[in-house]
Amino acid sequence: MAILWALMMVVWLGGLISGLWWIWPHIERLALTTDLVIGLMWLVIGAAAWLLALNFGVQRYFPRRGAPPPFRNLPPGLRGRRPRSNGG
Repeated sequence: MAILWALMMVVWLGGLISGLWWIWPHIERLALTTDLVIGLMWLVIGAAAWLLALNFGVQRYFPRRGAPPPFRNLPPGLRGRRPRSNGG
């Protein structure tokens, strides 16, 4: 799964780089156009989401030594199993 995650992150980064390549002529012109604003908005949101996914993936697939496993302190019903019914 770590290899699949890394491959997806590389593809996503390639998409961000191609988006920057596409919008670069608008940045060089220094003219505030609709294409520039929408393109920059997509790049900023995509880069923020990429950084978030990178952080989650590193925590999941490459944990630090000595760090507690994720979800260790959660109640048993929230550790991936369905909570038991109260009978009501």
